[in-house]
Amino acid sequence: MIKQLELLSEVADDIDAGKIRTTADHVLSTISVENIQRAHAWVETGNTKGKVVLADWPD
Repeated sequence: MIKQLELLSEVADDIDAGKIRTTADHVLSTISVENIQRAHAWVETGNTKGKVVLADWPD
């Protein structure tokens, strides 16, 4: 578990430093029924180049 934490922290640092990029194409925030439907619609078009991300749970 400690090694996994170290590796994930290293990857996060590399992303923050711009050394590697994520495959996220669209980020929808906050998670809601509407945003889930929008995400599905994008994926179903087949035109996404990367991942569709749902982020941030509502309070």
